[in-house]
Amino acid sequence: MDVAIFIDQRGRTPEGNERVKQYLDQLGGVEIVTGRSARTKDGQMDYLMVRDDGKRRFGAVAYVKPANSGLTLRLAREDVADLATDYIQFRDVKAGHQYVVNCPLTSDEAVKWAVQLTHRALAKVREA
Repeated sequence: MDVAIFIDQRGRTPEGNERVKQYLDQLGGVEIVTGRSARTKDGQMDYLMVRDDGKRRFGAVAYVKPANSGLTLRLAREDVADLATDYIQFRDVKAGHQYVVNCPLTSDEAVKWAVQLTHRALAKVREA
């Protein structure tokens, strides 16, 4: 499915859809795919996966949910300890969980942070 169509179908607001598209357009060196499910009519989940377009040793570095402009990244607290912003939120997950950082795409400034964080997640998986 075309990513722009997916965003327009799953998103709830034109503003949120535009921010999700803006975020994805600013990424380079990634593959963007929809989540798959046998349980839905169209076979699609409600998120997009951002993956490294190089040698795949890991799954997604980020999950994007157009419905709420949500973004969850493959980063831990220690990966962003040097950053100070209200745009970074932490998920309440078990110790050792790989996807701890959220950065909701709620504004243009949040999109800038999200792009920076995604590049950080990409660097992390490329180094491993």
